[in-house]
Amino acid sequence: MAIVALVTQKTHSNSSDNFSKTIEFAVLHCANVTGNNNKFYCLEIQEDPTSQIYRLFSHYGRLGSSNIYEIRETDKDGDDLTEERCKKEFDKIIKKKERGKNVKRGDETIREYYSRVDVVSPSVGSENICNASEVVTSSNAPMINTSNHDTESGRLIRSMVTENIHNITSNTTMTFTSQGFETPLGPVTESHLDKATEALDSLRDELNGGDALDDEDSDVKDANSQYFSLIPRKMSHIICESDLILTPDDIAAEYDLLDNLRTAVQVGLSTDSDVEEKMLIDISRLALDDRDYRRLVDKFETTKHRNHSAIQGYRVKNIFNMDIPSVTKCYTPIAEKLGNIQELFHGTKTANMLSISLKGLIIPDTGAAHVTGRMFGNGVYGASCSTKALNYAVGYWGGGRNRGQQAYVLIVNFAMGKEYVARSHLYSGAPNGYDSIWAKAGQSLLNDEFVVYNLNQATITHILELENR
Repeated sequence: MAIVALVTQKTHSNSSDNFSKTIEFAVLHCANVTGNNNKFYCLEIQEDPTSQIYRLFSHYGRLGSSNIYEIRETDKDGDDLTEERCKKEFDKIIKKKERGKNVKRGDETIREYYSRVDVVSPSVGSENICNASEVVTSSNAPMINTSNHDTESGRLIRSMVTENIHNITSNTTMTFTSQGFETPLGPVTESHLDKATEALDSLRDELNGGDALDDEDSDVKDANSQYFSLIPRKMSHIICESDLILTPDDIAAEYDLLDNLRTAVQVGLSTDSDVEEKMLIDISRLALDDRDYRRLVDKFETTKHRNHSAIQGYRVKNIFNMDIPSVTKCYTPIAEKLGNIQELFHGTKTANMLSISLKGLIIPDTGAAHVTGRMFGNGVYGASCSTKALNYAVGYWGGGRNRGQQAYVLIVNFAMGKEYVARSHLYSGAPNGYDSIWAKAGQSLLNDEFVVYNLNQATITHILELENR
């Protein structure tokens, strides 16, 4: 016996009418860079608790620009739908969306398909499930209780949080709300970020040490589509090469962005959260007459390189002691074992400060060791020259300029152990039997660089807050 098709009707809003209970829903997204798609589809099985009849409710359109609502309440014979019938139709529709279809675009045939997005409180769908969150403004920034810190340390923590939020919202179409960061489809979760990392990893693997990916390669397009389905951003009206993730620097920037997002999720950053409760770090401002303050200011000024003329105007505004107990616990036994401790400068963009302050330094992996000056492989880099680190902090090297005239340079201790002295690039990293690399200035390098390849060989001791005067 043939199954009678359902009747589909358009409706004017996401009102659930009497069908006030949603017993199952799915949210899907189609971000296809070849087809210039940025579409969503939400499907629900709804129940009218009074009459115990069921229907399907769908909400779909192009993200940020269109909303279409449909209901399926009866079949073409006029019969009401049972829960079982709705479930079968629900599964059929979702499978068809995920399977996709071939679409002709000019001379090219592309596969257009949807991917499921795991959201607990979606921003689409009927009023049963759509949870509209309050978007952050300057008046409802995250609560930060800084009563345990001096005034300047409290300001530093607030600045870290603000820069994290700004970096994410300015580089994506996400909003910052009472539920944390949200895509147009719902709040960002750890699972969400894991899937985005997998998509970015596939682009890194495709790069395989090269200078750039081929924007016409189908695997590259697919990986970009998967990534943008999870981390949406503003695109050109017609998606073009400049919108895609293709170069080592592009990939490095996206890893930084994901790290910023993961930090925000892990500390429960939202307009209603008390961030300091999750920040298990010790920060305190050094007094101007403290011996370490005078020593570090002198170290910063006397190690500037005259060739870094664009940043000579930066001066130390404040210095903060810093201790991340979880990092110190791992560093101390390694340092005692290896020895050869070097106090160095490490520069990072302001947007990364919150993540680093909570978790310590990271070793980014972009699939290309030479990206952003990493001539000695994937490791943690330190410099004995202050302006070498400052160039990274202000964004002159490695992309992404800081906002304003403020920057941060970290004072780090590296347990160098047995160091290999390199006088030219060594993309493979330290040779077997060595704990680190000391890259000496000379014909190939203007400044010394120091590299460790185990995160437990590095710890942060101070933050230099710098201002361009």
